[in-house]
Amino acid sequence: RSAITLLFLIGGLGLIAALIAAWVVASRTILRPLSALRTSVDRMAQGDLERPISETARGDEIGSIARSTENFRHSLNQMRAIQE
Repeated sequence: RSAITLLFLIGGLGLIAALIAAWVVASRTILRPLSALRTSVDRMAQGDLERPISETARGDEIGSIARSTENFRHSLNQMRAIQE
């Protein structure tokens, strides 16, 4: 009986450790980059077209969205220059 309890305790601690590790990985690889991209888009919406968009070097979907946003920022800068 105590061996089973010990196994459940070890399994539970392992599960908790795995969940924490998954959260850390998700936070660093998904949440932070998306937050940085959102900040860049918010700056663009406020008229700041001078700062480049972050996360454009990534090879995943976040990078693809960031590159598209950077292209949009560049186009807006061109339009602004034409209007001036």
